Amino acid sequence: METSIWSLKTLKRRHIRNQPVCKRCCQEEETTQHLFFDCFYAQQVWRAAGFPHNTITMPGASVNTKMNIILSPTFARRHPHLSHLAIWIVWRLWKSRNQLIFQQKSISWQTTLQLARNDEEEWNTSTDYLHSLQPPTMSRRDTNSIAKHCVETTALWMGEMQLRWLFQPSIKTI
Repeated sequence: METSIWSLKTLKRRHIRNQPVCKRCCQEEETTQHLFFDCFYAQQVWRAAGFPHNTITMPGASVNTKMNIILSPTFARRHPHLSHLAIWIVWRLWKSRNQLIFQQKSISWQTTLQLARNDEEEWNTSTDYLHSLQPPTMSRRDTNSIAKHCVETTALWMGEMQLRWLFQPSIKTI
């Protein structure tokens, strides 16, 4: 994950920016580790969300290790109320960082957390709805009709090792 995220340190290494210092705290180099876990801003979000302190501030643990822990099934069983929130917190930390860097717009850590909670609620509502849907049954005539149209597909992650495909015919015909 460290090399996948375009932190200021990564941008400096690629000669895109020459100031790798975190724009939030102005104290440390902005690495992926710092951005998502070590910066005081990120730590405030994680703590207020209720994540165990030792998980977030684990000394010497890499970003990948921390992410594997907070996204693991074991963590989800121990903390079911936090199981989906982690990924939304990471997303909102990234978005708030980008707003600060590119738009010079600073949002509070409370707003970042609230937006992550809103994202999680929206995700849960949409997946609950999708779980409630019955898989469609098709007659022979329906399958012939689909063959005449280009079909757009969207894959949706619906829990552990479950994938549901939604088919939506496009306007174009073959």
